[in-house]
Amino acid sequence: MTGRLVRVGVLSVPLLLVPAAAWGGAAELKRALEQARQAAQAGDGDALDRALRAALAEGGKPPVKGLLELAAGFPAGREPLYWQVVGGVASVTDRGGLDAVGDFLQASGDAPLARDLMLALQGNRSAEVLELHRRLLRPRSGPLQLLAVDRLGELERPEAIDLLLEVLKREEGSGSALERRVRSTLAAVFGEDMGDRLNWEGWWAQNRDTAFGRRAEPGSTGTVKDQLDRARSGGLASMSRRGGKVLVLRGSVRNFDEIEGVLERLGVRHEVMLKTAFNADPAALDGVAALIMNCSFFGTVCRCRTCKPGQDPKSRLPVCTGCDTHDLTPDALDEAAVRRIKAFVAAGGCVFTEDYGLKELTGKAWSDYVTPGVDLKGGEVDYAPVPGQVDPSLLRGVLAPAGADAGSMTARRSSRWKIDDLSPAIVVAAPERVQVLLASQELKPQTNGVGAVAVCFSPGGTLGPPEETGRRPRTGGARRRDEPAAPRPGLVLHVLSHFGKQQSLSDEFTLQNLLVNFLLEAQDRFAARR
Repeated sequence: MTGRLVRVGVLSVPLLLVPAAAWGGAAELKRALEQARQAAQAGDGDALDRALRAALAEGGKPPVKGLLELAAGFPAGREPLYWQVVGGVASVTDRGGLDAVGDFLQASGDAPLARDLMLALQGNRSAEVLELHRRLLRPRSGPLQLLAVDRLGELERPEAIDLLLEVLKREEGSGSALERRVRSTLAAVFGEDMGDRLNWEGWWAQNRDTAFGRRAEPGSTGTVKDQLDRARSGGLASMSRRGGKVLVLRGSVRNFDEIEGVLERLGVRHEVMLKTAFNADPAALDGVAALIMNCSFFGTVCRCRTCKPGQDPKSRLPVCTGCDTHDLTPDALDEAAVRRIKAFVAAGGCVFTEDYGLKELTGKAWSDYVTPGVDLKGGEVDYAPVPGQVDPSLLRGVLAPAGADAGSMTARRSSRWKIDDLSPAIVVAAPERVQVLLASQELKPQTNGVGAVAVCFSPGGTLGPPEETGRRPRTGGARRRDEPAAPRPGLVLHVLSHFGKQQSLSDEFTLQNLLVNFLLEAQDRFAARR
């Protein structure tokens, strides 16, 4: 029996295929595509898996075109299976298949399916995919160029850096979003900013043959850091050199999470401050790029020496169960602190909150964007990335299974999100201004039909790709090459539940990927402000 190695889904999967002749011909392809359509309608992931393998076995343009047509008309409520199809298309490595992908991307512009396909291409590390990105990065080739730069930064191939330097030479001095993205990607990949283009070219001429051999083997940290691509790993390692601080707020009474511990394992330098200390320090946000808030008790607490602390079964918050004197003091962000955080974000700062943070901060400060809904019952719900993300940069790495699931293209179908008892549901008040990153079909009845698991928004900014934000309005002509773009607005990211709660490594790494991507975005915006 002969066959080929076919890549289906986000990761490579070795397959023992039947001979190509057995699948050859339009009739076999038509049958496989029809089987894929029926499996999608029935919600049968295993049958869809088999149909995808059969359709992609021949290679060339026809299977890709057929599967893209299927994805474009995918039934609602089948997001995990939708990503299975998109991931299969994004994983082709033959020239004909990649040409079909390129044809679709260039013809589709900034269509939702095109953005999803670019996100799924993060799993395609083949040498053949370079020509696809070269095609997308030609002058005036379309709006997907920033995502093509992201994918090149993940490849760890000298030819990818050659292409990035070609684009930098063309864009140098323009101040464009594309120039900024190329520069930040190069600095992240190698952990150092070489400065102007000539310095980069000189350094690369001397180090091209050895640069990718210098990376130390990742250790076992038990975090997503062990599987980050080089661009994100380098960006994380160089964060402290970029000047923006990471500040974690925690409660003095009870914390339901310890995000500082996750940051420690990720190797992210950070500072920790009690909420009460933050309230008393008007300068606490000076030099901060990212403010991260633990889910913690918020309200008043009895601090008398004879207090008998307990827990309210209706709110999982601490209460005093009996003492001779009540010495009640607050352990929550006060109104002045909330106003300072709002001003921080308005000036370009970034805020990450989780779970009860929706009630204590995010839903208060930006109630016209998101609000807390009903208190949910503890348990697990389905979740998947929401198709058609306007800016999918915060979802980098999310589609790739981890750990024991790393060899399975179908692992995403069984993803489950663990939520705590009484976690507040996320209600999106302004759908046109809030990007829902992850959503659950099971939560939709309790959240105005949205089912949000993770959301982000930029108060004062527009919901759009990076090249559309931070533009300086002008009344006469285009921006001059020496005129800097206006700083991008700040970012708020909120997630349901906590770190350490997820049952599988892939699901825990989904949350950690969101945090890593948020931190890198925060540092980029901080650098732009400076």
